[in-house]
Amino acid sequence: MNILSDVTKNTVALYMVELFQKCLKQPEANADLFHFCEDAFLELDVASDEVTANFPIYFALQLTQFFGFSLHDNHSEKRNHFSLHEGNFTDEVLANDHLVEATISYHISQLLKALRPGDLREIRLNKKIRKEILSVLERYYIFHIPEFGSMKTLPVLHALLG
Repeated sequence: MNILSDVTKNTVALYMVELFQKCLKQPEANADLFHFCEDAFLELDVASDEVTANFPIYFALQLTQFFGFSLHDNHSEKRNHFSLHEGNFTDEVLANDHLVEATISYHISQLLKALRPGDLREIRLNKKIRKEILSVLERYYIFHIPEFGSMKTLPVLHALLG
């Protein structure tokens, strides 16, 4: 398996496991969630470098659907700031710590359009943007899951992927 021998894929997998553990408070049967996670690890194992670089973002965006706070892609020229509180894009321009700036919001919107990991091949992000999006997603999870806390694998992921 590539996940075991590839340092980058291994780090992405550790991030995915930690994120999943922080979300799942009570173990319960959920076949859809199991299949999603299984498929995600299988996809990561065979992913190209371009896909692997954006994979943690993809996983974090998709995982929200299983815990009731999925992001809604209603991004437009007017609604160009992502709201951490509402989980969608807004036209609010008042500065507050629940709104994400327009450039990062645009990239989040583009990533929400990825329906399969292979779609990530078409999304080119530099390290700085990827790092900012991962930080925004961590804040989003903190906002929506009580006692989520900070991610221990995120600094390592930042170092490897940006």
